[in-house]
Amino acid sequence: MIKVVSSEKFQLSDEAKPQKSTKSSLNKNDFVSNTKSTNESLMTPVERLEYEEHMLLIEERKEKLRELRIANTIKEHKHGLEQE
Repeated sequence: MIKVVSSEKFQLSDEAKPQKSTKSSLNKNDFVSNTKSTNESLMTPVERLEYEEHMLLIEERKEKLRELRIANTIKEHKHGLEQE
């Protein structure tokens, strides 16, 4: 049910609001992992290898970025101490 709050605003009554799921066993991560395993099972062996190589490359890039951020933070900290 919709209530008119003002001339341009509307508000859903408690009856019409979507109910939150009480199932704690299913969450977004379960869906993602189920979808991922389903998609991977549909791949050919060559596609799976290419996919795994791609994922490894992404992880390596992420690790390199983490290392650069840490190095930059250390440099900024040292530079800040030298100025004081």
